[in-house]
Amino acid sequence: MTAVENLGIPLPAPPPPRPWMVLLVDDEPIIREMVKEILSRAGVAVLTAVDGQDGLDVSRSYAGPVDVLLADVRMPRMSGPELAACLRAERPRTKVLLMSGYPSPDLKDCVNERDFIGKPFDRTVLFEKIQSLLELADVPEQPKSIQPAVFVTAGAA
Repeated sequence: MTAVENLGIPLPAPPPPRPWMVLLVDDEPIIREMVKEILSRAGVAVLTAVDGQDGLDVSRSYAGPVDVLLADVRMPRMSGPELAACLRAERPRTKVLLMSGYPSPDLKDCVNERDFIGKPFDRTVLFEKIQSLLELADVPEQPKSIQPAVFVTAGAA
């Protein structure tokens, strides 16, 4: 019991937890807007960027914490994995979730299965992935191969 509680003075209610902040980076406007809408409707704060370089610029201009980078793998100017490497150097607490609708032979060399979501995906899977990343301690996991899967191009989320 604190000294204030001993005096019978009620403590103020703790502030509500802040919403997650997601930096969403995808060069396809339809995907970017659809995913932003899904996240926003669930109370997630979202910053958006049109490609990897823009994502890095947005991150640098935002002073608050970024909980999750959600980025497409293949984008002009800077790929998702390249952006993730830059962002991890500048914001080591930011979790990374990469997404793609295309198979990539080099993808399994740079992404853990837990850090990847295939397009299309539904909102339940998206939130499960984000939640599981945010529950992780800040200990890097050893790289793992992504299980073979059939990838399809972007569709409804």
